[in-house]
Amino acid sequence: MSGRSGHTPHRAAPDPDQTWPGLIRVSVELDLDARSGAELDTVLRGAAVDPGSPSEVAVDVGGLAVCDSTGLNILLRARGAAVAHGRTLRLKGSNLQLLGLLSRTGALPWPRGTPRSPSA
Repeated sequence: MSGRSGHTPHRAAPDPDQTWPGLIRVSVELDLDARSGAELDTVLRGAAVDPGSPSEVAVDVGGLAVCDSTGLNILLRARGAAVAHGRTLRLKGSNLQLLGLLSRTGALPWPRGTPRSPSA
């Protein structure tokens, strides 16, 4: 967390916008690195494999300041687990540092933006 905060910066909750009922939004704030990523790793991988989870999980990266290789690996493992269980892991919000990292490592394309309609 690079000393910016003494609390764990990750939250997971149902999406308050009921446009997509059941969608889980995981909010990431500050840094996503070795010291702060364990909780997010648990939340994301749980959402990816839990039979009761929705088909789409959104990771809101708008508040993310820094994502290092550990954070990237957390996201990649969660995406792989989601795909293996028939789910989609989407990135929400704008984060140029993370997009640059995903691009440099060949991890793009990555589903972004608004989830598809449940009726689609």
